[in-house]
Amino acid sequence: MSAVANSYPDRVAGLVYLEAAYPYAFDNGEGPSMKEFEISGPPGLKRSESDLATFSALRKWYAEANGFWIPEAEFRQLW
Repeated sequence: MSAVANSYPDRVAGLVYLEAAYPYAFDNGEGPSMKEFEISGPPGLKRSESDLATFSALRKWYAEANGFWIPEAEFRQLW
């Protein structure tokens, strides 16, 4: 997106980066890799053994950690 905005500054007034909170949006070498981020989740929200006991428990943890529920079928496919 930045390349397009720089190429056409007279046609692009501004950009909104919606995924800027993820590690791959800006890599300064200090954050986790995307693989580490996917496995561990956001910092400070570590899973316990009981969260890993069932899909239902893991799905509940995910909703508490991220603030929203995803459909169970999608959750099973991701995890």
